[in-house]
Amino acid sequence: MQLPHVVGILALAGGAIAQGYGAPAKASSTAPAAASKTSAASVATSSNGVPLHSVQVSNANGAFVFSPADITAAKGDMVQFEFLSGNHSVVQSTYDQPCQPSAKGIFSGFMAISSTSAKTVPAFTITVNDTNPIWFYCAQVGHCQAGMVGVINAPSSNKTQTLANFKTLAKDAPPSVAGAVVEGGVNSNVNPSASSASSPTASSSTPSATPNVADGILKATTRAAAWALAGVLTFSVLLFF
Repeated sequence: MQLPHVVGILALAGGAIAQGYGAPAKASSTAPAAASKTSAASVATSSNGVPLHSVQVSNANGAFVFSPADITAAKGDMVQFEFLSGNHSVVQSTYDQPCQPSAKGIFSGFMAISSTSAKTVPAFTITVNDTNPIWFYCAQVGHCQAGMVGVINAPSSNKTQTLANFKTLAKDAPPSVAGAVVEGGVNSNVNPSASSASSPTASSSTPSATPNVADGILKATTRAAAWALAGVLTFSVLLFF
């Protein structure tokens, strides 16, 4: 084999080694799985063995949200609304009148939170007596219209009565009305659930686009070593010939 050919082959081999060890990994083409209505972390078991669904009312940033806002619960399950910040309430409505209290519906009263670092938080716990939809909202001024609404057991047979459509109706609803008296549940103070310990972020289920610095340094070092090896081999061949 002629010398130029040998040198060329060694150079190509070195380049291939450097590319193989130093090229960035391709991003996965698999999309993240869609989040369930009620995350597993927000469902626990009460002291009497009944499934307990925890719902955050607002968060440490004071957002006008229920999280999760779309809950699926069986008959006999309990749903606990944990008030994390601000001054909010939970009021039951009908689908057609999203910011108005329904007759004999649930009402927690208003829960004013003075500190977001307290070890316990106010809670309002209800028992799900059947699987009929329970539409609810916050009666604080403007909160319902801003999208602070939710539903327990949205009807699967009615494709128009969804949480998204309920929010749309609430946006144009007249001023919110609170319930007349606290009813339909029990008020207490509880330790925040594990799901309430940190507020969810929009990027929690999205792979990070930020490169890993340590991994980048390792790849750069490996790439340089591969080129150095190719150089040594080439120089040795030159000496031999």
